[in-house]
Amino acid sequence: MFPIQWSKEGLTLALAGVDYNLRGQKEPIAYQESLEAMKNSLQGNVEQVYTCQQTHSSRVVRVDGKVATDFMGYPQFEETDGLMTSEKGQALLVKFADCTPVVLYDPVKRALAVVHSGWRGTQQRISLEAIRLMGKEVGSKRGDLFAYIGPCIDPKIYEVDQPVYEAFKDFPSRDEFFLAKNEPGKYFLQMAHANKIILKEAGLKEEQISSCKESTYTDPRLHSARKEGPSYGLNGLLVMMV
Repeated sequence: MFPIQWSKEGLTLALAGVDYNLRGQKEPIAYQESLEAMKNSLQGNVEQVYTCQQTHSSRVVRVDGKVATDFMGYPQFEETDGLMTSEKGQALLVKFADCTPVVLYDPVKRALAVVHSGWRGTQQRISLEAIRLMGKEVGSKRGDLFAYIGPCIDPKIYEVDQPVYEAFKDFPSRDEFFLAKNEPGKYFLQMAHANKIILKEAGLKEEQISSCKESTYTDPRLHSARKEGPSYGLNGLLVMMV
């Protein structure tokens, strides 16, 4: 599921699916055990794991030296959907069910960011916010970045209604990632493609972007809110520079 070449560039990643439990508030012990297992699967020395209280926002924060709220023994940034670091050993976690995780990595300036991009985060271009933060904080150039679009819901499954379509009215390429159904006011939203368009509009070229082909809905290894219903589990993507 991951771009293997990144490991040669000094990046390590771990994916948690149905074999893990990241529902911290409901099952705290299982959450801590799952996060510990993810941490242990990373290459290199993990100095800290940072999490965020995801609220479908466009807020991205640099974690280095920042004070955060404790959540289950790990620092958590409130009302945040993206994390960024320029230090090795700092592992960044985002959780998702059918939403899209996006990783951004600059091997030149040695900077890393990961965002949780649901349809609201995508509409707010959270990946672009992360790119801007990397440029502001460490001088990352867009031509040096690599992006990885993680597993998300299958575009043949993710049906949305007219208000969601209208929310993207300022996207010139909106109809490239919305597919109209025969039923009026209903669309299929292609989340991975929408995020790829945002990255390309930000200046990244095709060869700088890798996309996961697996779907959270159809892959039995992954949780899906639409597949599992109200008691759905959460997947997790943990990334770190080594």
